[in-house]
Amino acid sequence: MHIPDGYISPETCLLMYAVAVPVWAYAAKQVITHVKKDPERLSLIGVGAASAFLIMMFNVPIPGGTSAHAVGGTILAILIGPWEAVISLSITIAIQALVFGDGGILTYGANVINMAIIMPLFGYAIYRLAQRFKHPLLGVFFGSYIGINLAALFVALELGLQPILFHTASGQPLYNPYSLAVCIMAMCGSHLLVVGWVEAFFALVIYKYIQMHYSSLIITEDQGRPLRPLALGMVTLAILTPLGTLVTQPAWGEWAADSFKNGAPLGIKHALQYHALFSGYRLGSLKSFSSALIISLLIILLAIIIVRGIHYVGKKQASNNSAKEF
Repeated sequence: MHIPDGYISPETCLLMYAVAVPVWAYAAKQVITHVKKDPERLSLIGVGAASAFLIMMFNVPIPGGTSAHAVGGTILAILIGPWEAVISLSITIAIQALVFGDGGILTYGANVINMAIIMPLFGYAIYRLAQRFKHPLLGVFFGSYIGINLAALFVALELGLQPILFHTASGQPLYNPYSLAVCIMAMCGSHLLVVGWVEAFFALVIYKYIQMHYSSLIITEDQGRPLRPLALGMVTLAILTPLGTLVTQPAWGEWAADSFKNGAPLGIKHALQYHALFSGYRLGSLKSFSSALIISLLIILLAIIIVRGIHYVGKKQASNNSAKEF
């Protein structure tokens, strides 16, 4: 679902950023308001980003020789709040692009709109609607299923409109070469039939587990959320993450320029060349399985450091405020 550079035009990239920036601004404003009421909520951003990163490392094989992955956008919005989920997922997508070369730099805005805005916000809205009618489990399931499928539809539209809008005088596509019909069939078909059910099933399992053992997580937006169960969940994900490396097929629409039998379109051929530090989630000469395990553990360590740092600063400020009042 990560659109690489070269698959959509610079004009499309600019439009996507223009849509994403005001949403970021509003999300940041909402998060700041929540943090003022409960400073520890800031920790949820780090935990959420790490959790989303680990979830996206699980690849699912798709018939036809490709793969796709879950995102966890809706369940993340339910557990940490919708606007916190927007920021967390945006951070995750940025790290994936800059450090691991997963998704483009110019297409970052488009990837954020699809996975960090459309998916969690629409999925969460469906969950809240079902919750009002006293059917939260249905809300979790269908919110997750519809959320990821809406994201897939938008990816298909963004890619499928490229050959219609941007082509040479002879009609050759400049960017993504596949027609709108092909893009919709490939993206929506795989998510409607496979990935959506995987996303919904795991969201439901996570929700039921937390509901049974840590029900205080599933509360109203204005209240705090304990971090320990989320941290335990991250450790479990880290242990299971290497299983995602067993699926070696590339995701649909994320092929390199030399993968096109009849030659890649000019936009893909001359796309921005950014060499990520750990491209393809590989650490040097280590095997994919080992690299995935080490990366996942490092992500958790980074999240713990950030959370601990936030807690330390919060306690220090509280201590200083108490001293001033005294």
